[in-house]
Amino acid sequence: EIEEESKSSERSAEADTQAKLQVLEDEVKQLSDDKRRLEAQMLSIKDTTDISALLDAQDADRRRADECQREAQELHSQLR
Repeated sequence: EIEEESKSSERSAEADTQAKLQVLEDEVKQLSDDKRRLEAQMLSIKDTTDISALLDAQDADRRRADECQREAQELHSQLR
């Protein structure tokens, strides 16, 4: 009977260990999914930042082109 209780206790401990292992594996999978989701969000934010920087540069170029055009018109009118 003692041997039977010992085996039962062993099986119970093994089942507990398996259950804990499953919980940990599930947590690892969830963390891995969260990490992938965060990495995708970071790339999206980086892309948005890059686009914003490009638009700012484009605006600056447009302003500079407008200034150059005004200067050219002024010089042209002075030559007349």
